Amino acid sequence: MVDRCLRVISAEKAKAAGSNPARSTLKITSEGVGCDCGIQTVKSKEGFTRFLVVFNDVCDRISEDRLKRLMKVVSLARKRRFRRGGNRPKYGNMNRAFTEYEIKRFFAVVKNPKHRLLFQYQAFMGLRVGEAVRMNVKDINIPTRELRIYAPKTNRLDYMLIPEKLFKDTLRYYETYEREIKEAGGYLFYKEGEMGHVDEGYMRNQFSEYREKAGLMETYTVSEESMKEPRKLYRLTTHSLRHYAITHFYNTTRDQQATKMFARHTKSSTTDTYIHKTKEEVYRAIDLAFG
Repeated sequence: MVDRCLRVISAEKAKAAGSNPARSTLKITSEGVGCDCGIQTVKSKEGFTRFLVVFNDVCDRISEDRLKRLMKVVSLARKRRFRRGGNRPKYGNMNRAFTEYEIKRFFAVVKNPKHRLLFQYQAFMGLRVGEAVRMNVKDINIPTRELRIYAPKTNRLDYMLIPEKLFKDTLRYYETYEREIKEAGGYLFYKEGEMGHVDEGYMRNQFSEYREKAGLMETYTVSEESMKEPRKLYRLTTHSLRHYAITHFYNTTRDQQATKMFARHTKSSTTDTYIHKTKEEVYRAIDLAFG
């Protein structure tokens, strides 16, 4: 069954290259479920849904070795089509972090207490948005001011000190919204009237609205990966708050190892990509070196 899928992919690749394969589409069936895997059919919403049904069934039935082969084909196709320039950073030397001026403008427009506190945990502790939305009162050690952080991205637990001012803000926030937090199962950033925490996508949308209000709308390119019209890609995202936190920590301490621990990275080379200089700082250095 996996060989059939691979033949379909090979046929479509040959077709795209200008050759004329004997069959550009192939009917795949599994327990009576069929799917026409022609590229035009799969591009449609209904056709792709049928394809996913069969594809999932294929993945459930084949051996581990063949599943790895199939995963490799999909992975290589994704890298070939959507990762511009291989592993080169698509941002070049652009500063993805908030500047001090930008961080002040951003928080000046964030009036909602829940949103403000969540973004503060990103900007002052370097939490990823997925880590921030999952914060629970049981993760905070009151006597030591330590926060237990679960990172879905790495599936690991870390502990980090909460800055004193942020800790006090958190206690005041809890006193104000204690009932809602308890009803949501202890999640600090609760869903209104529901059990559980706010969604990552919701907070990204809220961030976009605040970014627009603050007038921080710089873009660096557009994405044409969507089947709809090209989408603008903005320099500042929720992850830029984490970039700001790590850059600010390093600029304050000048301690590479401490910054790596603060960022909760396993490799120093990863931390290096989060430490930014402003364009003005680099330009002043150029004049100093060669002026």
